[in-house]
Amino acid sequence: MSDWSWEWLPSLEEVAEGLPSEVLSAVEKAAADLATVNSMVYLDGVDFQGTGPGIRTHSDPARNLLFEYLTVPRQECIYITQVTWLGP
Repeated sequence: MSDWSWEWLPSLEEVAEGLPSEVLSAVEKAAADLATVNSMVYLDGVDFQGTGPGIRTHSDPARNLLFEYLTVPRQECIYITQVTWLGP
């Protein structure tokens, strides 16, 4: 089980206000999966000393969904910074 988590940055209202619940659910599931994957990549977690990967992009073409996220290994957290949904 991963100790990593994910959060909206700066907040859900700022990043994804007005998106349908099914889109938010898809983002939340992908963010949880990314947190798990990153826990396996950055094994040092809070003791990580290198440079983090910065802002990255995750896409889900089947849902017309794209979001940007920031991985911060020393905080063991994924931050969702922007969500773009092109509709059904």
